[in-house]
Amino acid sequence: MPIQPVGGHVAPDTERVTLALDHIKQMRTDALEQLLMRSAVEMRPHELVESLMVPLLQEVGRGWQAGRLPPSTEHIASVAIRRFLEWMSSTNQKDQAAPLALTGTPAGQQHEFGALLAGVVAAYEGWRVRFLGPDLPALEIARAAQTMNARMVALSAVHPRLDAKGVHEVLELRRLLTTNVKIVIGGAGAEPHRDRWQEAGILSPSTFSGFRDSLQIPENKS
Repeated sequence: MPIQPVGGHVAPDTERVTLALDHIKQMRTDALEQLLMRSAVEMRPHELVESLMVPLLQEVGRGWQAGRLPPSTEHIASVAIRRFLEWMSSTNQKDQAAPLALTGTPAGQQHEFGALLAGVVAAYEGWRVRFLGPDLPALEIARAAQTMNARMVALSAVHPRLDAKGVHEVLELRRLLTTNVKIVIGGAGAEPHRDRWQEAGILSPSTFSGFRDSLQIPENKS
């Protein structure tokens, strides 16, 4: 099942989204990838994420849930979109002295596109990005952040909604890392717990526009 990331304030590019969905329904993966690559050239980064990728993933998710997209179609589309997002993130990391952001999902969260989109946004804002993958416990995320000297951990929690155990995992990550490492969490599964995040010093923007605001490059403190 694809994720449905929290959207931003940029209006959807209906024409591109409709064309991409048509390619997906017909399993024209080459045409889909060409459309995404062309859009990456023609659109500004925040427009690409917020007006194309977010609404496209939302529509794919709705189509899968409603039975309009067979599992094979959704899987093929997900592979193509994942490959594109990984390419977008990696090709925009040019400064090896830039601070490092780790992206992924906490334990119990399998849907990774929100974290991949966060990586694209962070890369365009001047960060180096490494994707940890989905469903990692707090201890392992903290271990990676400490070993790699990360300055930020950006988590996505979309579905299911974080339960008490999931909330504890995120709060435990905050406890394990020093305060000069930003922790950011977003997605529909994290949204109901914003008060808890605020109390713990965890940033919880509700849109990708808000996430960009959290990406000011920090001073390199040890």
